[in-house]
Amino acid sequence: MDEEISLEERYPTTQCSLLDELIEKYFVGIEERIRSANTQEEAKLVVDNACQGFERECQSEFIPLFFKRYVNELFEKYWSEKE
Repeated sequence: MDEEISLEERYPTTQCSLLDELIEKYFVGIEERIRSANTQEEAKLVVDNACQGFERECQSEFIPLFFKRYVNELFEKYWSEKE
């Protein structure tokens, strides 16, 4: 007889609320911080700090990869043609 695993056991909502907190902590307003950086190096530091902090605190192996891609695209949007 197969043992059933509830959705809550498999994907606890506490992880979702933690994820929401981490997203807010590291990524709310990040586009503006990247765009308004004084130099390309400063913008890159914003990207690197957010990605590293998020990756350090997030329990998922995959979610940080998506956010890293997103913020690097923002960086390219504002700084690929500058300096």
